Amino acid sequence: MEFFYHIKATQKSGKPDGVIWFSANTASRAALQLDVALEDVGIETGRGKDYAKPVRTDMPVVDDLPEEGVIDYTWCKCYELADDQRTWNVIAGTAQQPHPDGKVVEGTDTTIVDSVDIETGESIVDADGTETVCDAVREFRERKLPVLTTVATLPFRQRLLAQFIADKHYLYHVDEEQKKAILELELDVDNSYVQNLILAAENVEGFKKAHEPDIWKVVSALKTIFPVDGKRTELSVVIQFFKAWFNTGHIDRGILTREWAAGNRINLVQRTDSGTNADGGYVTDRGTDTQHTLDTLDLEIACALLPMDFNHREIPGSIARRAKEIIANKEEPWKSWSKILRNQPGVLAVNRAAIFNLVRIAPEDIHLNPVAHLEFVNQTMTAEFNAATELLPLPAPAAEPEVPAAQPGGGGKTDRNPNYKPDFDGLDTEIALATLSADFNIYDIPSDVFRQAKAIVAANDSPFKEWSEALRATPGILDYSRAAIFALIRSAFKGIHFEPKHIRGHIHANLTETDHENPTAEVLAAARHTPEVSWEKEINEKIEAEKAELASQPQVANLGGGMFSIEGLMNEKQTENDDRSPVNEETTSDVQMEETNPAEGENSDAVSPDEGADAAAAQTDAVAGTICTGCGTEGGGGCPDCGAVAGDATYAVMEGGLKEELEALGADTSKSETMFTHLMVDLETMGKKPGAPIVSVGAVFFDPASGKTGAEYYQVISLESSMSFGARPDASTILWWLKQSPEARSAIVVDDTVGLVEALEHFLDFIAENAANGSKNVQLWGNGSSFDCSLLEAAFELADTPFPIPHWNYRDVRTVVELGKAVGLNSRYDIPFEGDQHNALADARHQVKYVSAIWQRLTAI
Repeated sequence: MEFFYHIKATQKSGKPDGVIWFSANTASRAALQLDVALEDVGIETGRGKDYAKPVRTDMPVVDDLPEEGVIDYTWCKCYELADDQRTWNVIAGTAQQPHPDGKVVEGTDTTIVDSVDIETGESIVDADGTETVCDAVREFRERKLPVLTTVATLPFRQRLLAQFIADKHYLYHVDEEQKKAILELELDVDNSYVQNLILAAENVEGFKKAHEPDIWKVVSALKTIFPVDGKRTELSVVIQFFKAWFNTGHIDRGILTREWAAGNRINLVQRTDSGTNADGGYVTDRGTDTQHTLDTLDLEIACALLPMDFNHREIPGSIARRAKEIIANKEEPWKSWSKILRNQPGVLAVNRAAIFNLVRIAPEDIHLNPVAHLEFVNQTMTAEFNAATELLPLPAPAAEPEVPAAQPGGGGKTDRNPNYKPDFDGLDTEIALATLSADFNIYDIPSDVFRQAKAIVAANDSPFKEWSEALRATPGILDYSRAAIFALIRSAFKGIHFEPKHIRGHIHANLTETDHENPTAEVLAAARHTPEVSWEKEINEKIEAEKAELASQPQVANLGGGMFSIEGLMNEKQTENDDRSPVNEETTSDVQMEETNPAEGENSDAVSPDEGADAAAAQTDAVAGTICTGCGTEGGGGCPDCGAVAGDATYAVMEGGLKEELEALGADTSKSETMFTHLMVDLETMGKKPGAPIVSVGAVFFDPASGKTGAEYYQVISLESSMSFGARPDASTILWWLKQSPEARSAIVVDDTVGLVEALEHFLDFIAENAANGSKNVQLWGNGSSFDCSLLEAAFELADTPFPIPHWNYRDVRTVVELGKAVGLNSRYDIPFEGDQHNALADARHQVKYVSAIWQRLTAI
C-alpha cells in the first residue's frame, strides 16, 4: 500500500514545499517511516515551526514520481493540489519530464511510447515501420472549438425551444447556430404552433420544476400527437395535454401519449385492481361527457343485477339509490362481479350495454363458483360483445317446478276473502294486528287498529320483527288461516320474542291446524275474535249518530226548480230562555207566503226550446267576451283549471230562480262525518299526458245530489321524487306555470313535500277510511276524461302500487259542464271561486260546487 505525503512550508519560513512517499503494510508503519525521514533531514513540523504537519494525499499516477522514501522539493513546482486537497494536478506551463521509455517528437508536445501517442492512443508508425507525427493529431490540437452554451442557464422560453429543435436526444448545450435558431423561433409571432407551445408551458405548473430531459420528453410527445406541419392546434388542447402529462406517472406517460395520438383525449391512465391498463376515457355509449371510472363501473354492475326493467342509458333515481346500498353493504353477487371485472384489462372501454348484457345473461348463482365465473367472463367478453349498444333479450324463464312442501304455500283456501291472494306483506300485517292488545273482529278490522298495525310494520318494532322472521321461514305458512295466525301469537307467553328458538318451538308445537277454511271455536277464542268490534259497526255508529243529528235539525225540503220549503224552520220550537219574539203558527198565519207548488198544468221548471236556446246563446256570448286570467284564452277553457273569470259576464243573463239555487248550493260547504261514494280529485302536474310528474293532489268526497262535502285530502309531492320514478315533464306546461301568479307557484314549491310513494299510500288510506262502500265502488271525478284520473292511475303504475278504483268508475267533469250548458246553466263561471286558483284542493272544492249544481238541475228536469 502506497502512502503519499505533502509537507507544506509556512509562508514565513520561505522554504519550498516537499513531498515524500512510502510503501507500507499499515498506516502506522508509514507514519513511523515518515517521522524517521523528517528526523534524518532535520525538519521539525507543528505550530511555530517552519513546516506544518504532513498531510496524506492521493497517490499520483505519473511517470516522474520522486524516489521512494526521499523528500523531494521540486515536485511542487510542477504539480499542485486541487480544491479537494487530495488530488494532484499539473501546473499549467510547466514541462513534464519525459517518459522513461518514450521520446518526444520534435516540434510537438507528443510523447511516443512503443509507437503509440500516450495522449491520443493513435499509432504513429508508417508503412515502412518508421515513426512519424500524424497530421490529424496536429490538426486536432490546432482546431478552433465552437462556443457552447449550457441550456440550463438560458431563460425558460429558450430552454423550451432548445428541446423543441432537438431531434433524437435532449440538449444540454447549444452552439451559436442553434442559439440563433432558438431566438428566431421565440420572436416569430406568426408561428402559431410555437407560440401556443410557449403560452401553454408558461401556464402549466409542472414546467416550473421540470428538468431538461422531462421538457424534451413532453415536447416530443406533443410533436408526436400534433405534428408541426399538421393542422393548427387550439391553445386549450395543448394546455390540457400538458396538465395530463405531468399529472400522469412516469410509467404511464407513454400510454397517455399513445391514447392522445389515437384521438382519445384522456386525462388519466386508469389502472385495474391488478395493475393493468383499464383503458378509461374511451368514448362509449355512455356519451362523450361521461367520466367513467371503476367506481361508476361498480354502480353499473349493481344496477344490472336488479330485476327491474328500466332504461339503462338513463338510470332512475330509485334504482341508483338501491344500487348504492348494494355497494355500501358489499352484497353478493355484486361483490364477486366487481372483483372480476375490476381486474379485466380495458374494462372501462366496454359499453354500458355490454356490461348489462354480461351480468344479465350469466347463469344464476355462477358467482358461487369463482373459477367458472372468471371463465364465463373471459369467454364472453369478446371485442364484438364489448361493442354492443343495445340490450340482449333476456332468456325465457324456465317453467316453474311444482311447489314442494317446504315452500311458503298460498294456493289453498283459507278463512280469508276468496279474492284475497296471500303474500308475505299481508302476513306481516296480520302479525302486527295480532301483537296488539285490543280485541276486535279479525275479519272486519277497525280502521284505527289497521293504522296502528301498518305503523308497526313500517317501524319493524319488536315483537313483530321476531315473529315475522320466524313465520316467514315456516313451510306452508301462507296456507294457514288468519285465525290460526292470531291464535298462535296471542297464546304465546309474554317475552317469548327475546329467544328466537322459543318462538320456533312454539310454532312447531301449536301450528297444527288442518282445516284452514273453517277454524274451530277454540281457535277463534284463542285468537280473541270479537265480532262486535268491527269496521262495519264503527261506520254504522257514525251514520246513526249523523242521522240523529240531522233529525234534530230543522229540515229544508227541496221542491225543485230552485224552490225550497221553510215549513221545517217555522215549526221549530224555540227554547224557553230565548228572549226573542215568540214565533208560532198564529204569528205566521197572517204572513202571505210565496206559493211553492205550481198550479195544475203549470210546470215552473220547464224551459221552452226558444228560451233555452236564447239563454245558452246569451251565456255563450257573455263568456266569449272575457279573457281567462289563468291561460289568457278568450272565453276561458284554455287551461284545465280556469277560475271563475267569466262569472260577472254571465251572471246578468241568468234566471232569477237559478241565481237563488246556485247561491244556496254554493253556500253548502259544511264538513261532516258522513261517508260518500263520489270523490272529486284535482292534480297539479308538470305535463298534460299520462306519465307526467304530479306536484300536488287535492281530493274532496261529496254528494252531487245534495252538494254536501266530506273528508278532504291535500298533499304537495316532491317533483324530484316523481321524476325519479320515470315521470317526464312537458316544456309547455313548465312555461305555463312560470306565467301563473306567485300564489299558485308557491303552492307547489314548499318545504314539507313528500315522496311520490308516500303521497300515494296516504291517498289510498284516505280513500279506504272515508269511502262509503269501499275503494272499488268509489266514483272518481276528474276534470277531463284523459287528464286527472288517467294521470293519477299512471302515477300509481310508475310507483308500482295497485290502484283500487276500476276505470269504469271514472267520471268526467267537462262532460257534466257541457250538459249544463245545454239546459242554460254555466255554473262553472257563475259560482264565485274561493281560494287560490290552480291550488289542487281549492280547484277540487270549486269543481264539487258546480258539478253538484248541474247535477241537481238535470235531475230536477
